[in-house]
Amino acid sequence: MKLLFVLAFSLMNAVAWGQVTPAPATPKKDPFAGFGNALDRRPSGTRMAATPSVVSELPTAGKGLSFDARSISNGGSVKTSQSSSATGLNSSLQSTQTQENRVTVEMQVHNFGAAPAQAHFDWFFVAKPVRSVQTHGVGQTQNPGYVWDRGQKDIAVAAGTDQKEVFQSSGLTQVEQQTTQTQATGFFGGPGLQYQNQISAMKSSSGARPYGWIIRLLDGDRVMQVRASSSDLETIGSDPAQMAALLQRGPNQLLPMTPKPMPTPPARR
Repeated sequence: MKLLFVLAFSLMNAVAWGQVTPAPATPKKDPFAGFGNALDRRPSGTRMAATPSVVSELPTAGKGLSFDARSISNGGSVKTSQSSSATGLNSSLQSTQTQENRVTVEMQVHNFGAAPAQAHFDWFFVAKPVRSVQTHGVGQTQNPGYVWDRGQKDIAVAAGTDQKEVFQSSGLTQVEQQTTQTQATGFFGGPGLQYQNQISAMKSSSGARPYGWIIRLLDGDRVMQVRASSSDLETIGSDPAQMAALLQRGPNQLLPMTPKPMPTPPARR
């Protein structure tokens, strides 16, 4: 009993004078340890970095943009002039009609996306010479069309809205000329010299007439959508090789025509 008392008294003095170091406290367990994947786990006490704000990219043509187009006018001004001349009993009357055509196309751009978008378009107006088919000794040649006016435009379209745009071509001139000649021919008959008028007319045309239009929606170098005034031109606008050939063709370039095969007569029974 005396021995126990001495040991207890010695231990109390040692603690009071700092000779005994208290045992370290047991760290608390994380109650959520083991949940989540490896990317979620981090050392205790580490601060999470702030999540960067997400910047939404401007939608491209393939992300919610579409358009429709239609012709709303195809015509222009017409001027007519006449001139005449006479020599003796012969006369000539020349009538000239000059027509300047312009084509106007209305386009409706649709943005079905949830963010504003920038649409990039290129457009082409196609013409054909008035004398598009010519006959030669070796066959026929034709000009299937050429681009007489073209352009590009960027159109901003708000999210979930439509935007209307109008394209108008430059003027395209077509001239038609008619010459009427009257020639008097004398002959003897009846009581004396008689005259008879011979009238001849000749027509000629020059210039070109509108053939159609092509509008393309682009995403960089990619053609995303094509609208045209006809299915033939829409096919050309969708094919890079045919489009390149159309752009290189001029108003006076003629290409050989492939002769149409003759129909096979029905077999005799």
